[in-house]
Order: sequence, then structure tokens, then C-alpha cells
Amino acid sequence: ARKSGHPMQTFYFLGFPFFHSRTRNGRHAVGIKTVLSRLRRSMTKLNVMMSSNRHKTLQEQIEKINQFLTGTFCYYGVMGNFMSLKKLHCFATRQWRKALSSRSQSGRLNWEKYQIILKHHPMRSPFIKVGYQQLIAMALL
Repeated sequence: ARKSGHPMQTFYFLGFPFFHSRTRNGRHAVGIKTVLSRLRRSMTKLNVMMSSNRHKTLQEQIEKINQFLTGTFCYYGVMGNFMSLKKLHCFATRQWRKALSSRSQSGRLNWEKYQIILKHHPMRSPFIKVGYQQLIAMALL
């Protein structure tokens, strides 16, 4: 398409837009990231799950949150999509603090106390499940 003068097209497949991108060296590459509507859908599901599990213990809550995050990171964890995963992780961190703050009538949970809770009950960090070499191998099938 590049040599014939036609513009590079973006297409969507399984919740990912595939688009023309460039590497750090200036070479052409295929860019992949999460469709914004799917990212928002994941955030909404996470928010609903947190509000329905608000009455449970901290250990039960973080197990559910980590289970959700691990599944989402495994599906959307392809090379080039780390920023979308990071957005979801930051959203989960903020929303869990908000959910924990709403459990008490005495006031909001400050960040210092929340960091202590996160130290004892760590939240799953985003990770890349499928690298470029695996993507190339899958594309050749």
C-alpha cells in the first residue's frame, strides 16, 4: 500500500485497532492498542464489581480485583498496548481507594493509609503477555 501511493488503513480485529506505526529506528511497523470502547467497558465492569464486593474483607476484594486485572492483562497484554493497560491499572487503584473510602462514615481514606493497605494487599501490575516475536509467529500461521 505504501509503494502504490494508497494510504495505510486502520482495521479492527478482536478489540484491537491495527494501524501503521513507526519504530524508534524509523522503520515501519504495525501498531496495536485497545479500542477505547473496550477499555471503558472494562473500567465499568471493574467499577460495578468493586461496588458489589464492597462489604467483603480486604483480602477477598483484592483477590477479585486481581483476578479481573489478570484476565484483562492476559487478553489485552500485547506489545504496544502497555499504556492502555497502565490506564486500567491506575483506574483500578483510584476506584478501589474510592470504594474503601465509602465504607466508612468517618471520612475519606487518605493516600498514606491507602499505600499501607496496598503494601499488605498488593494490586496486580500490568504486564505484556504477547511480545512482537510471538505476534509475528501468529501472523505467519
